[in-house]
Amino acid sequence: MRRICVLAAIIVALCSGFDEVSGQSSGVVQVGGYTYSGDEFVFVLDRSGSTAWNGQIAGVQGVVTDALADLEPSQQFSVIAFNGSSLVFSAVLLPATAANVLSAQNWVSALAPLGQTCPVGALEDSFSILTSSAGEPAIFFFADGAEQCLGPPAGLIAIAQANVDFIPIHTLVGPTPVTDPDLGEWMLAIANDSDGSFVDLTVPIPDPYVRGDANGDGSINLADAVTILRFGFGLSTGPTCMRAHDVNADGVVEAIPDAIACLELLFVSGTPPLSVPYPDCGSTPPSSLTCEVSDCT
Repeated sequence: MRRICVLAAIIVALCSGFDEVSGQSSGVVQVGGYTYSGDEFVFVLDRSGSTAWNGQIAGVQGVVTDALADLEPSQQFSVIAFNGSSLVFSAVLLPATAANVLSAQNWVSALAPLGQTCPVGALEDSFSILTSSAGEPAIFFFADGAEQCLGPPAGLIAIAQANVDFIPIHTLVGPTPVTDPDLGEWMLAIANDSDGSFVDLTVPIPDPYVRGDANGDGSINLADAVTILRFGFGLSTGPTCMRAHDVNADGVVEAIPDAIACLELLFVSGTPPLSVPYPDCGSTPPSSLTCEVSDCT
């Protein structure tokens, strides 16, 4: 207990000039049930002939049209479909006004399966659209098979070389089952190479949570910093939401850095908002951290 008291005193000393703050992240969007941050997005979706199997293209169309509906007018977007070539909805980012979103939804819904799975050109087009991005860009990439025109290994190299601005590529498989046994590994590699994330939409979505709500009571306050410290130093056990404990969103749970991040959020003026999901409940792509207790529904 003495150790925690000393640590708490150090943390309080760091937090001079207490001035409680709150705020939203730069922007969020729900894609396939997962929460992502960002302001400028390009959705890249497969329309090759194999997407007719198992209703794959209809499932992806539903996910993308729902994601477009979730955008705010302050966010910008475009959509690209691919088979052996690219079909671009808009060569420039468009504000997510009601009219633009509806036009894009109709465009996506009208896509028909045809041809090969050759996404490299479409991803290169998406990089071009986002090159002059002044916000927080991201690409959402849907495919039902690995690259066929160049081959998977050469495709990975071409994508990495073209992504000179290191724009995150979030790769998504599903929501209906796919038959390509190499797809998951290939999509994961694309996500890892670009600091994006990979999700399989054919498996259940992890339970939602709020980053920083370590005790799972539905709010973020001093009790959460105490919970993080007590759990981190073995003074409490039992079910908890380790994802919520990862306040600084570095992928690991460490008592002192995460407790400091929590207190800075509460008391240090000018502290940026936490990474999603915050301040609202949300699910983020799977990781090694679990979540057993959460007030989210």
